[in-house]
Amino acid sequence: MSETSFRKIWSFFAATGLIFSTYAFLRTTGLSTKDSLAVLQIPATSVPVLALPFEIGVLNATLWLTRIWTREIGGRTWAHRLPILYFSPADVDVGTRGGRLYQAFSLTLTLVAPLLFSMHMLVKLLDAEVWCDVPHSPPRATGLRGLSHFAIVLSREVDNCSMLRLGEIRGAEYFSWEPWAFALAMATTTLAWCGTLRRVFWSR
Repeated sequence: MSETSFRKIWSFFAATGLIFSTYAFLRTTGLSTKDSLAVLQIPATSVPVLALPFEIGVLNATLWLTRIWTREIGGRTWAHRLPILYFSPADVDVGTRGGRLYQAFSLTLTLVAPLLFSMHMLVKLLDAEVWCDVPHSPPRATGLRGLSHFAIVLSREVDNCSMLRLGEIRGAEYFSWEPWAFALAMATTTLAWCGTLRRVFWSR
């Protein structure tokens, strides 16, 4: 695959991760979705459990492609070891001060911001109110929220729940093990993120 093709693929995943994670972050603040991204036409409290898997997946794809670039193509400086977002090398000379500033801006948008937004999603998920969907009876609040999410799977509070609901009585359904899985995935992604930045800044 040519460098140009690889750069376009990397830019696609990087831009997708940035746009989706930014939009999901704004949705948790109550932003209206009247005219865009109908997939997120859902209550703000339900966004974390639905958006987080996609955010983590796209971010990991971007990190993986970045590591491949640093290993296969690389360069003499950190700015060369990061693919140029959107533009071509003819448009952005990463050997100049302006080029390095562009690369720093690009790194912040494509690698730093999506990670922070994903962490925000995880915090919102763990801090949400938990509702128990009991068969043949109205859903009820379990009284569990925050870090107590990690106790839900062991709690007798949810013994009779068919599903858990996030944030409100008709919020998104999810299983009791999902917060554990998301937390583990986020920790793994953070380690991968640290390893990728190490390759970008300290590879020889």
